[in-house]
Amino acid sequence: MNQGFQRFLKQWYDTQQGRLFWEQERPLLQQALNTLFGYFLVQLGQTSTDSWLEASRVSHKLLLDENFDRSAPISASEGSQTPSQSQVHRIRADLDYLPLAKESVDVMVLPHTLETVTDPHYLLRQVDALLEPEGHLVITGFNPLACGVLKNRLKKHNRPLREAHLVSGAQLGEWLEVLGYEVEQVRFSTISCYEGTTSSDSLLGWRLLEKVENLLNGLGWQFGNVYCVVARKRVDAPRLVGLAKRRFAWPVRRPLQVAARGSSRTFKQGMKR
Repeated sequence: MNQGFQRFLKQWYDTQQGRLFWEQERPLLQQALNTLFGYFLVQLGQTSTDSWLEASRVSHKLLLDENFDRSAPISASEGSQTPSQSQVHRIRADLDYLPLAKESVDVMVLPHTLETVTDPHYLLRQVDALLEPEGHLVITGFNPLACGVLKNRLKKHNRPLREAHLVSGAQLGEWLEVLGYEVEQVRFSTISCYEGTTSSDSLLGWRLLEKVENLLNGLGWQFGNVYCVVARKRVDAPRLVGLAKRRFAWPVRRPLQVAARGSSRTFKQGMKR
């Protein structure tokens, strides 16, 4: 687990440049979580001191992370929801060994979590085992092709962002389809390259690149800085629930032979067999 990248995101989202990305990512998550229901929601990894889960209607919310900033409680904005809905329970846990029961989670949220691990396939297999059948997986990430992401990765003080394992939305969709998931939504933020740029020369260059990406975006290419993928865990066969799980094996090895005229002798012989 790359804790350095998570700590970087917490600090970077509080800067002027990073806040622009946070404001682009927040509505994507809100739109995704607002339509998902269930009993348990789990977020893996804390990438922001602000809550990503305030739009969720799930009853119980858990945040699993190896380290927490106790000075910054994780809760929704005041007045956005009721206190019972806004509260997020925090659990300190190693994300490589998740302490959850199999098929116990209805919604799993991974905000840039795949970008912080060395083996994203291993994490996805863990998440797949924890999700309920027909459960939903919500994943956000930085688009490696976006000009805004490229510009910030070139800065010297953004080394953790440059070394992060960025995955494109299309590649992530292929991974999920291999695992048997149905990708229901793929949304991208707006294209923005030049916010925070002060030099007139570089500002002109980023403006030009943004225009090019907007033209390519009209042809089906996606260059938004942040993406959000919503996928559903498919189940090929219906599962038996409740009392239907119990199957009774009748202890009869052969049918009883009963005489057509109601003879009790034949019936008793069948019972002795």
